[in-house]
Formats: sequence, structure tokens, C-alpha cells
Amino acid sequence: MISHWVNSAGGPLICATLTASMSWRGNSPLGSDEPTDYQRACGQTALLSTLPCGDGRVLVLGDEPLQSAFHRGDSGLVIVRWISAASMDAVTHALSSIPVELPKLQADETFIVGHSQLIMFDAALSWPELSASAVASSAEGRFRVTTERFSSGRHFDLIIHRFVLASSAV
Repeated sequence: MISHWVNSAGGPLICATLTASMSWRGNSPLGSDEPTDYQRACGQTALLSTLPCGDGRVLVLGDEPLQSAFHRGDSGLVIVRWISAASMDAVTHALSSIPVELPKLQADETFIVGHSQLIMFDAALSWPELSASAVASSAEGRFRVTTERFSSGRHFDLIIHRFVLASSAV
């Protein structure tokens, strides 16, 4: 099942727990000399990284601002980032059988989910503005979040971030 697709106005997307998303301030100034949360996110150069936010951390979907969605399949929860595809049907079909092994694009990130709801949104937005977001339920625990390339020639080209449970103790 694919969630609502999220786009940004040109910057990165954020994936956060409900608690962390309420602390995210987007483009709102934090202090006179401090960068905004949006500026901190834009400073990340990796495809996937983490930043502190409130009492937790958020995932930053960096590099190109790709249309993204949550997908829950046989292999669990993933974030799907659309690079290109012949059609939505091609993406839906591809996601129905994600291979166990895919080319890794970078080292895994550790992400702790202490609340069972994840929200993906434009990094420029703050909590009250999150109407254009995607929501997914998740188990609580410590996850390894992968960054993998899933492509099939001219049919589709996707970046997949899998949430792999490393420990259920938070």
C-alpha cells in the first residue's frame, strides 16, 4: 500500500516521529544567530541523514527533492523516492516485489522510533502547516534505515529507504 505522495517546494523532505515533527520549525527563526531547521536540513548533502530535533532526531531525505511516499509491503515499511517511471502502475508493480538485495548507495542510518506514527513533510514547513504530508504507522524501536537503488531500465528508477528493526527496546 502506497501512502499519499509528498513533494517539496524545492528543498529536502523530513521523516519524523509525531513528537519530533511537533518540534520542527521549518523556516521559522530559532534565534537571532541560529540557522532555521530548514537551513540545517538544506545543509545535509547525503541522500539520507539525521538531524537532532527536540528530544529526538529526524531523517532528512537530501540530494534532489524527489516525490516520495511511504509503502508497506511484505518486507515492511519503506520510503519510496521517485526518480523516474513510465507510469504509476510501473511503480506499484515494482513495489509489489522489492528484491531482498539491492545496490546500497550509502551507509545505513540509525533512527529511533519512540512513537508509532511517522510523518513525512517538506522541510520548509513547521508543525501547524503539515497538511501536505504522508503518515505511516511503525513499530517502536531502533531501526537501521537503508538507502538503496531499485531500478529496471526505462520502466522505473527509485530510491528505497527500508526500516529494518535492529532492536525493539527504545
